[in-house]
Amino acid sequence: MKNLLILLALTLMSAYTASAQSKLKFGHINSAELLELMPERNQIQVELEEYAKQLETQLTTMTTEYQTKVADYQQNEASWTELIKNSKLSEISDLERRIQEFQSTAQQSLQQKEQQLVEPLINRAQDAIDKVAAANGYTYVFDTSTGAVVVFPDSDNLLGLVKKELGCLLYTSLSGL
Repeated sequence: MKNLLILLALTLMSAYTASAQSKLKFGHINSAELLELMPERNQIQVELEEYAKQLETQLTTMTTEYQTKVADYQQNEASWTELIKNSKLSEISDLERRIQEFQSTAQQSLQQKEQQLVEPLINRAQDAIDKVAAANGYTYVFDTSTGAVVVFPDSDNLLGLVKKELGCLLYTSLSGL
């Protein structure tokens, strides 16, 4: 009787272990590729380029003003008094400092603008990935675009299912993914 109970317990444990292992389902997706395929990405790129152009125009204006002041100083330095020279040098130094600050601030502003525009796109993609994974019983989904997973067991590529979930009109050459 004792042997029968042990055998029954081992059988139940084996069945539970096999059941738990069979429930694991692996999938993978290249999220960078997915984001590139989403139609909103093009509009985001256009907006970022326009914003960068505005910043560049402002920097060009400041640089032109700086060059004009430097040329004026070099041309008239001999005829100016020390007080005027010091005043002009102070103006040039101040403008130089403002240009450097603007360059630094503009770079940060451009990065913030990109994050602001891309975040909803990333959230939409993540929501679609989550829905596809849940609907199809995936326990783990690896992102192959990060390079963090070098070797992974056989898994299903979810890109096609996620594209379908998003309803994207994506390139037909990639529809088989």
